[in-house]
Amino acid sequence: MSDIHVLTAEHNRFRCAFHIPVPSTNNAVGTPWRSALVNSGLGGMTGLVLGTGPGQINAAELAEIQSGAVYEVIEEILLEDGAPPVQLLDNAYARVRARALIDLQAALRRFGATRNVP
Repeated sequence: MSDIHVLTAEHNRFRCAFHIPVPSTNNAVGTPWRSALVNSGLGGMTGLVLGTGPGQINAAELAEIQSGAVYEVIEEILLEDGAPPVQLLDNAYARVRARALIDLQAALRRFGATRNVP
């Protein structure tokens, strides 16, 4: 599975699909993060086309996204001049991954909680 799919690139602007592994642990109310991601509608979907060519994802990648094991974030990033593009993409992935996991955990911290009012 690829962590980064470059979708478009113009000058220093890259539009990428970042594939972020989702922890196999539970949130504060005992719901698995992966289930919360899919069942909330925040994940489980891809903006890429199924296939084996450039800009596509294969069936295994799609299954991981649909199961919630991987969260896809499509984002435009600006790569600054100086370092090799591969290193800049790796650095961007690290930033996107950290932010995406923090945001998901904040949004889904209590997903799945239920309460019956007497």
